[in-house]
Amino acid sequence: MLIDKGDHRFIHPWGMPIYQGEIDVDFFQSLAERTRENGTRDQGSLAGNIKDQFMAARGSEEEIIKLLTPHIINYLKHEFERVDQLQSFVKTELRPPTPSVDDIDLDFGNGPWFNFMRKGEFNPLHAHNGQISGIIMIKVPEEIENEYYTHPVDTNVRCPGYLEWVSDTGSHKVVPKEGDIYLFDARLRHLVYPFESDVERITSSFNVFTSLKDG
Repeated sequence: MLIDKGDHRFIHPWGMPIYQGEIDVDFFQSLAERTRENGTRDQGSLAGNIKDQFMAARGSEEEIIKLLTPHIINYLKHEFERVDQLQSFVKTELRPPTPSVDDIDLDFGNGPWFNFMRKGEFNPLHAHNGQISGIIMIKVPEEIENEYYTHPVDTNVRCPGYLEWVSDTGSHKVVPKEGDIYLFDARLRHLVYPFESDVERITSSFNVFTSLKDG
């Protein structure tokens, strides 16, 4: 099921939704290059089988949070509405209160981090920390999408560079496009398939830790 909200949409292949929106590609491409030059190279804490993974360059946190927060608010509103619907059969006086987005503090932990993915590299099946996870498609060369034709393989599942989420009841794949941002429950396992073209794809990932504001 797809719920289209105009500037963003929710994909519901199962109970937990996957949010898809669009980000400012120019800002994140510039930030990715600054991170490549000045960021801290990951020392093995990230799941990706990717040589060049960097934590974001310091000093950019405020602008990143400003750009990501509207997407996270959209995601939270949808989730709170979904929980309310699930609880609609419970007597009003017995329902636990559903918080408002205004009651929520957002913490991005140590993220985001940037992945400079090349031919043959991939992210194996894994899940993240926090409550919400995000993936941003910063640079996606057309050669990857065209591999279905340029690098034919005798298989029923040809998915070069695809992003896939896996639950206990099934899986859902997408062909990532430049400028896409995806948000989903951090417990939801996901993976990124390798590609064969001699190009570089740049992505960013982050975790969001949510908590109720004091008072």
